[in-house]
Amino acid sequence: MNARNAATAIIGLILSSPLLGCSHSQSPPAPTVQQAQKDPALVGSWQRVSTGLSGHPITDTWTFNADGSIAIHSETDLSVSQPYTLSGTYTAANQSIILSMAPQHGIDFSGSIPYTIQGSTLTLTLTKLNTALSLTRVP
Repeated sequence: MNARNAATAIIGLILSSPLLGCSHSQSPPAPTVQQAQKDPALVGSWQRVSTGLSGHPITDTWTFNADGSIAIHSETDLSVSQPYTLSGTYTAANQSIILSMAPQHGIDFSGSIPYTIQGSTLTLTLTKLNTALSLTRVP
């Protein structure tokens, strides 16, 4: 497995694990601007740096826009790996982010992720992995 495939597999695991129980045939409705702005503290970019299987850092950036769109961008410093971006829409209410994204590589990325914001830290609770991702607000 080359480094790009390994990075893509890791991103797929992280993003899809809390969402695998969601039905492919049922996706949440597209958010309106009013719904997306229910938690203005969420709007902006959040970043997490982790170590991939190769030992190289992987930088994931989650950008929540006020119009209800979201982009999740991941890249590594490996020269053989290309950046990877997922995009879609979201709503945020009752401390839960509901994603609506087109399936990527046969995986449905849509679903609900509980979250909290404390200061400049966004914590996403990945219930199926029994873990949490901590991201820091990008100034």
